[in-house]
Amino acid sequence: MYGIDPLYHLPEGASDHHGGIRVLAVPANLDVYEAPKLREAAIATIARGRYRIVVDLAGLAYIDSTGMGVLVGMKKRTEAHGGWVRLARVPEDIGRQFGMVGLHKVFVIADTVEGAINYETEGAETA
Repeated sequence: MYGIDPLYHLPEGASDHHGGIRVLAVPANLDVYEAPKLREAAIATIARGRYRIVVDLAGLAYIDSTGMGVLVGMKKRTEAHGGWVRLARVPEDIGRQFGMVGLHKVFVIADTVEGAINYETEGAETA
């Protein structure tokens, strides 16, 4: 669930008001059917002038190449405006997938949403 409209929500207890940083939480599957919804949420966020996004993957059980492509596309769109996309709470099996395709080198990956928000660009590859 992504945090833009009633179809999507933030993690329980989370706020998307982190100094202009938008937190988007994803559903269990980020595949050819669900990934376009995340893309739409990201585009809406960027259109509102919010170029720093944390994607909370805690509930993610499955991601395919479409889902991965949407994450990379989000990163490119935000960086074009001087922003970024960071990933938080990546499940272990999804993290292994990211490692196999090199996404662990593309994204800041943090253990917590707060870690992703507060990550310093001078820090390690993973927060």
